[in-house]
Amino acid sequence: MLTIALLAAAGNFDEIPMHIRATANTGASPTDVMEALLHVAIYAGVPRANRAIAIARQTYEEMGVEL
Repeated sequence: MLTIALLAAAGNFDEIPMHIRATANTGASPTDVMEALLHVAIYAGVPRANRAIAIARQTYEEMGVEL
């Protein structure tokens, strides 16, 4: 989750889907990831958080995971 938040904060959006998929093996739930991305909004800006959240939602949808 820390990596996902840092990628979003730095604007490295292309790397986020890979790390979202890896959460299937780490025990981090989609809710955990979304909460981490909310912190990005506060500390790195809403536009970056919104983009990362959209990427996360799309990735989870592709994985067949409901949010």
